[in-house]
Amino acid sequence: MDARSKLAGPAKPGTADRRSAGLAASAAPVAVARFTTEGLAPQDRFAIWKDSISVLFEVQRRTPAADQADDFHASLTTIQLGGMLLAETTASAQIFHRDLRRICADGVDHYMIQLYCAGEARARFHEEEQTIAAGDLLFIDAAQPSSFVCDDFSNLTLVAPRVLLDARLPHAERLHGSVLHRDQPITRLAGETLRLLNRLGPGFDGDTAEPGAEAVLDLVVRCLTLAGSGHPAGTPAQRMAMLTAIKRFLEMRLADPALGPDAVLGSFRMSRAYLYELFEPHGGVVRYIQQRRLVRCLAMLRDPSSRRRKIADIAFAHGFTSESHFSRAFSRAFGMTPRTARNHPAPAWLGEENPPAMDDLIDRRYEAWLRAIGA
Repeated sequence: MDARSKLAGPAKPGTADRRSAGLAASAAPVAVARFTTEGLAPQDRFAIWKDSISVLFEVQRRTPAADQADDFHASLTTIQLGGMLLAETTASAQIFHRDLRRICADGVDHYMIQLYCAGEARARFHEEEQTIAAGDLLFIDAAQPSSFVCDDFSNLTLVAPRVLLDARLPHAERLHGSVLHRDQPITRLAGETLRLLNRLGPGFDGDTAEPGAEAVLDLVVRCLTLAGSGHPAGTPAQRMAMLTAIKRFLEMRLADPALGPDAVLGSFRMSRAYLYELFEPHGGVVRYIQQRRLVRCLAMLRDPSSRRRKIADIAFAHGFTSESHFSRAFSRAFGMTPRTARNHPAPAWLGEENPPAMDDLIDRRYEAWLRAIGA
């Protein structure tokens, strides 16, 4: 055995000595989770898929009759790439829905860059509908509502933690719902890069997975930046930028009980009518402020470090002036009282990490990986 072979054996993965010697990585290969409904009883397939994917979306079949059909199929192969995930999904036609209640309750707070490989979907973001076709690239912020009506489809989704993408793409949340169409060369470049990562990803190990995925993320982000730089003034993209700026303004002042439309108008040069028009999809400025306060309160109620804080103090710290009003608003928004939310931080209607009697049949590790990103 030569010196190179001796060194390559017991060396600790990731050490500077091994890297400087240019030796092959000895770290464990990346984990790959393979969920599939193949092999399940046809009548059980959709119910099991629905429970699993509820980690992120509520789903339903396209028609009531489809619920009774036994021709449903779904597969989801997920590669764990350090702090990111790459998932390839192929499934029958269905409807995906992610609303405010689910966003608030599941705490999933990532960005998703999705390439449609086959099929078509009608997507809705901020009350605006778009059609996504094979070859299109879609940017999704999991902290904002979205819904999709899909034909039979196949897609690739790169899931990245918020902190990782925000460092590369300031105000990334403004791109929620942005579609890069397949006829643009820059879109094809980003799409082919994701396909390449999907092909090569399973061959990575613990040392190469994250740098490789981040290199792909850097290129895709550059494509998003170039594609979004040509929006002329007055387009929906500019309106979304203004809406995002106002949301940031509000977010920093949620503790102020006097926060409302007048505070916005005092800091942004616009008419009251235009402000109301911007927030119409959210039910108005006042309703949006209340929703954001409730989200903040829910997060604090579920935070173990805030366990000793009185519920009333949490409400008052977030701009509420009446404990009874806060309790009623909270119950309407989340279907449970503040005290219940504190005592039961994991709602029963969310997908279980280890469903009974399924572990030996289905690989559902991706659910736990998705929850753990950025933690």
